[in-house]
Amino acid sequence: MTTNDTFLAALLGELTFTAEEITASEAAAAARSAEYTAKLAAERAALPKPCGKCNGRGRLEMFNHISGGVCFQCEGTGKAGHFSSRRVTHGGDMEAAF
Repeated sequence: MTTNDTFLAALLGELTFTAEEITASEAAAAARSAEYTAKLAAERAALPKPCGKCNGRGRLEMFNHISGGVCFQCEGTGKAGHFSSRRVTHGGDMEAAF
């Protein structure tokens, strides 16, 4: 047997695993995956939702000729649920809504 054969046999001997070790390793990997998925879902839930009208961009290109294309629903923030304390009157002026 050559040195390379001896080294290879030793290496392969170290890399043999029992079925129990493989099962335990797979179970641990599945648990880590489940933890990561739960953590990712929680982080995504905490992020602000994008505005449904402008899709989170804050602007609508087709309305560049009106107020520079700023989305009126989110007032350019790009976030859903952003409601202003201002309202537009019939004359088109903004006034505070109290």
